[in-house]
Amino acid sequence: MRLPLCILTAPAAAAAALGGNNNLQQPLAVKPSTIPSLGFGTWNLDKSNVTQAVSAALQAGYRHLDCATIYGNQKEVGKGIADGLKKAGVNRTDVWITSKLWNDHHNPNLVQQALDQTLSDLGLDYLDLWLMHWPVASSADGTKLDYLHAWHAMEKLHQTNKLRNIGVSNFSPAQLKDIIQNSDTKPAVHQFEMHPYLPQQDWVATHEALGIAVTAYSPFANTNPTYNSGHDDPPFLLKNTDMVAIADERGCTTAQVALVWGMSRGYSVIPKSSHLDHIKENFGALGCKLHRGDLDRIDALSDKYLKRFNNPSKSYGVKLFDGLQDSLPAYIILDNHGLHTKQANVKNASIRKNPSLPPYPSTRSPISSATHHIPSTKSPILNPLSFLTPTTLHLHPYSFNTHTLTWRSSPNLHRPRISGEKSQRICYSNEKSSCIQRVAPVWGP
Repeated sequence: MRLPLCILTAPAAAAAALGGNNNLQQPLAVKPSTIPSLGFGTWNLDKSNVTQAVSAALQAGYRHLDCATIYGNQKEVGKGIADGLKKAGVNRTDVWITSKLWNDHHNPNLVQQALDQTLSDLGLDYLDLWLMHWPVASSADGTKLDYLHAWHAMEKLHQTNKLRNIGVSNFSPAQLKDIIQNSDTKPAVHQFEMHPYLPQQDWVATHEALGIAVTAYSPFANTNPTYNSGHDDPPFLLKNTDMVAIADERGCTTAQVALVWGMSRGYSVIPKSSHLDHIKENFGALGCKLHRGDLDRIDALSDKYLKRFNNPSKSYGVKLFDGLQDSLPAYIILDNHGLHTKQANVKNASIRKNPSLPPYPSTRSPISSATHHIPSTKSPILNPLSFLTPTTLHLHPYSFNTHTLTWRSSPNLHRPRISGEKSQRICYSNEKSSCIQRVAPVWGP
């Protein structure tokens, strides 16, 4: 599924706050806007060269920077921003800048202090987006899941001219639901790990249905040295034979292919590099063109290599990412031989007939020769979308293709019945056979 990228902006109440001191950097006008789809990340960039890297990124054309307090380099990033803006000849208002609240400042009395320190370090008067880095609070008493009080403090700061948008990062479906149901401000953006080894199609579709934009970190998966486990399992994404083959066919690099795959799914991506050649190469992804077949081929990589690389659950002593793709205990598999179940994340898992589903109708032609993953509808935990509506989500077991919220237009298949839905017909070419029907649940009572 290729989704449009849009975000929610600051509430109208902030409009009056945008006036005043003309010497301050003025946030963009309060109106619908979009995050630049290709950003520049600063995680793990060393203080010794991050200033030069950020400046080079702005001069290369990047207009979206991703920062965070915990990265420990925001002062140097700030110097890079000032230098890059000057040398690139662009204004502060032309660049989207994100930073994040760290776990040790979730106490509501410390939230404003954290924001003010971030702005001071970056040399800015406002942020386009401030994210809660994790749904976890750390203090002298230990670490625990705790985010609502900090979010409410962020909401108050959202009414000032210091923040245009607020959002979250690394939240689970239940935690996102908790935020939405118990707050006046819905997160504008959710940032989480995503790449061809962890595509999370239904989680992306959930955000589209909620009107929450998505930013994907670690778009190169295990190419990040932080994730190097010392063995080649799964293979490094940028050396994956399928990725290399597609890059060769399209005249792109594998890094560009990975970035285009992400951007084509409707969210922003934030690769990082301290090397000028790689900074320019990644920005060149905007000129890389992939075919629909290329995207489908990349989508299929997670069937074999499903893996999340950034999961500090053990070190934090809390369970994170509950209910998401890599934590699901089972999938239903539909192929030419019928419906089966297969345990996820278990090598050489056995496939068995699922007795809870009706037999595959012999009168219907197989959807294709490929294997299609279908989240089971028997257990709510297997469907991150189940929290979107208070009523039951009825899904027909034969109606899916590889994307959870995408249904083929074949007359032999039945569309699911969803209480409160929006439907959109998407055609990838003028050929009638290229059209698909997309249906997304509607949030609300």
